[in-house]
Amino acid sequence: MNTNNSVLLIADSGGTKTLWTLADTNGNPLCTLKAEGINPLLLNDEDVVRKMQPALQMLQQQFDSNSATPSISLNFYGSGVTRLQESRMQTLLHQCFAPLACLDNIHAHSDMLGAARALAQHRDGIVCILGTGSNSCHYDGLAIVEQTPSLGYILGDEGGAVYMGKMLLNTIYKGLCDSSIKRAFEYETGENLQSIIDKVYRQPMPNTFIASLAHFIHNHIDEYAVLSDIVENSFKTFIRHNILPYHCSTLPVHALGGIAWVFQKQWREALHDASLQPGSIAQSPVEGLLRFHSQHSPTPLPEK
Repeated sequence: MNTNNSVLLIADSGGTKTLWTLADTNGNPLCTLKAEGINPLLLNDEDVVRKMQPALQMLQQQFDSNSATPSISLNFYGSGVTRLQESRMQTLLHQCFAPLACLDNIHAHSDMLGAARALAQHRDGIVCILGTGSNSCHYDGLAIVEQTPSLGYILGDEGGAVYMGKMLLNTIYKGLCDSSIKRAFEYETGENLQSIIDKVYRQPMPNTFIASLAHFIHNHIDEYAVLSDIVENSFKTFIRHNILPYHCSTLPVHALGGIAWVFQKQWREALHDASLQPGSIAQSPVEGLLRFHSQHSPTPLPEK
């Protein structure tokens, strides 16, 4: 492959999948790879390195062994990459990609910082993740300066798919909506109260199952007002619990994730009702991260 003297490798990792993107220093993608998710809080060192191997193989295939391999700048953004895990992840990245002997910089960051850099770039703002779960932070254009804890799908995650799924189930099975919605839900999903109780309380990954029910809300939101109310109330609760405590009402509020993307109309309306300024919305952080790390990006100040 014909390359310049350096390339970028960006990893966007969640619990279920990691998207590895190789790009030139202008941020133009050269190739991508979808691989297994890597959460260092849930995996031992051996499993983390094993899940990185497909990315190593991708790079080895891309570069001609007869030509000089360009210098690679690697930034890994992932769920579970807490401050305490950053050093460990950087060590494991070095271990995995050592055969290339051309790594210029290796950094591991949280998915929250990835969202902030992707959406706000080098500008001050409030950044939210609205996907299966939810999270938020105040980002000053350099670093995360304040972050309201998510508390996870049992205690928090307002505005995320799991939260909406729980509200949907309450609405249906506590008789808070027309019976036609219950019939449509059970026909479309193949679920009933008994199977739902089993999947939530007896089967693994109940949060994934509950989050999947947000598809029903999206598919029928224009048919049933009660589904629109669920999304609206979910976002309003998220704003009240996770954005207003920052006391930064003049800053733009950016949002990343599948829920923010498919319900962006309702999201913008909820921000407007709270007298907040809508910022950018993206389904994936990759394009924004390539822009952030490209040579055309303003030079950031040293990390705090």
